[in-house]
Amino acid sequence: MKLQAEFLKQRAEDEDLKTDIDELLKTSEDMNLSMREMLWSLNSGNDTLGSFIDYAKSYAQKFLKKQRLSFTSKTKM
Repeated sequence: MKLQAEFLKQRAEDEDLKTDIDELLKTSEDMNLSMREMLWSLNSGNDTLGSFIDYAKSYAQKFLKKQRLSFTSKTKM
């Protein structure tokens, strides 16, 4: 779906249509992330505190990168 929307955006000439396609692409990315999170949570191999911490760090890094902020982790174990 994302690939098709990207191709459609390249061919579109109307700016309103391009804006609508951008919203569709954003929704597609959000759905992809949600599905990845759901699948991660269903994997019983991730049922440890360490696994959750690693996942939370990764999520925070990706989120903050979009906001142009840096993330530093200090682990005490």
